[in-house]
Parts: sequence; C-alpha cells; structure tokens
Amino acid sequence: MSNERIDLKQFEGMTEGVWFESERIDANYRIRNEKYEVCDVFSTGTMEGSFNAEAIAKLPNLIAELKRCYEEIDYLNALTNSLPIEMLVEADNKLQASE
Repeated sequence: MSNERIDLKQFEGMTEGVWFESERIDANYRIRNEKYEVCDVFSTGTMEGSFNAEAIAKLPNLIAELKRCYEEIDYLNALTNSLPIEMLVEADNKLQASE
C-alpha cells in the first residue's frame, strides 16, 4: 500500500451535496443535485451505466470523508510525535500482545 495521499486540491470547487439519478436517456443517465446542476453519465448500454451514475453521484461525499480522515490522521500523528519514545514502545508492545 502506498503512503502517498491523493491530492484533494484537484477537487476544490467541485459541487458538494447530494447527487442522485434523475432520469435515463436511452442508455445514458443524468444525475443532478439539489441545486439542479446536471451531469450526464454515458453508458455502454448495460447496467454498468446505472452503477457508474450512482458512483459518480457519491464522489463529493467520498472526497469530503477522505479529507476528514486525512485531518484526523494528521492530528493523531502530531499527538504521537510529541509523546516520549518509551510510551510509544510500551503502546506498541501492548498492541502486539493483544494480536
């Protein structure tokens, strides 16, 4: 697993909020949000299009949750870095003993 983070700056300005499928046009899907902003999702003519539309509609919430997790990780790392090494070793030993 890579330790590199996704650069969330690339998503700044993306419309936040709940998106949902509003209609199907032939094999394609249209999703919109509560502000009536629209995004068309083009399909291959299979059920995959509906799944893609649903996944795309959830992206703003996924990005917001990832941002929250990054902030929490940063906070916990800052706390951990300020602890004496003895406490970290003891905590690691207890964790390994419980596994």
